[in-house]
Amino acid sequence: MPYFYYVHQLVGGETKKRAMVGYVDRDVPVVDKADVDILATWSIFLGEDFGDHAELLRCQCVRWRGSVYAPVMDEVTGRLLALSDFEGKVSDAYKSPHRSIFRGLVKSENALQLLHAYSNGRAFNLAKNSIISSSTEPECLAEMEAVADTLIVMEGHVFQKASRLHLRVIDRSNPKPLDIVEVWPDFSKDDGQSWFRFDLDAEFNDSSIFRFSLDDADHSEDLTETYQDGVVHDVKVFDSTALAFNGRSDYLARMINRFLLDTASDVGEYPKETVAQWVDVRDSVAKYHAGLTPSVDEAVINTFLSWDSPALSPQRRALIAHARIALERYATVDLKRNASLRLGS
Repeated sequence: MPYFYYVHQLVGGETKKRAMVGYVDRDVPVVDKADVDILATWSIFLGEDFGDHAELLRCQCVRWRGSVYAPVMDEVTGRLLALSDFEGKVSDAYKSPHRSIFRGLVKSENALQLLHAYSNGRAFNLAKNSIISSSTEPECLAEMEAVADTLIVMEGHVFQKASRLHLRVIDRSNPKPLDIVEVWPDFSKDDGQSWFRFDLDAEFNDSSIFRFSLDDADHSEDLTETYQDGVVHDVKVFDSTALAFNGRSDYLARMINRFLLDTASDVGEYPKETVAQWVDVRDSVAKYHAGLTPSVDEAVINTFLSWDSPALSPQRRALIAHARIALERYATVDLKRNASLRLGS
């Protein structure tokens, strides 16, 4: 598998930064189906054959040695990928199996862009007669080795360790919000860090917040009855405890924690009552992140919202404003209304 890193090289007395590529070889464990627990299954509609019969692909999420594994799929065709698909270069970057492995991970700088260039034949070479003054290769190699260690092969297909398997919801309605939503299984590989990212200066993005438990699609006939490319049908959950997920609390806890980190340096200047509240909120969110409570306490959320004030910086006010919008969306969305279930990563 390719990985990317940067070097600073001295060329003619001038220091230049250049991207480089390296490779990781791994013996990927081959797992017998009898040795895994099946957590959930679903069918993906791939199209219709010449007899107008729906062509469905059955997928499954499994647990092996205490960890959840999800199938690695081609992002264009929805095809399950085999180990042989990872051998050699792939001419089309958007069909590169490595892209599916990289996506959903907090990766090195510009990893997906560099993968795109690599898959389309870009050469990563040092300038002649250059001297390397520094390199990020050790840490990038370690990062890629850790990614390679998340893979297993079962029944000829590649699976990747996932910290979560849940539903991602996108509001596609226009102009009335939340009339039509698209819902699909989402394989979080970094405990939700990648999907939490958003730009506080940009317009609010519904796709950053909507994550629900897979149990919300336990009856897929309530979600969609129409076969469309990529649409998922017949979702069956066999172990709901292994896939339990509270998207509302997860998103709000991360947002509150971001506010706490941003205010930690000057909290001592606040009134005593506010300092006490700040400490209580910090401790409550820490308990949630540690798995000691199933959700973020509503009183904690209300306290966070009450901190909004014109005296706050624009960035801090934006965090609270986004939290208010997120609460409204989670209170309004109905997964069982006009929804379609789609596969994503």
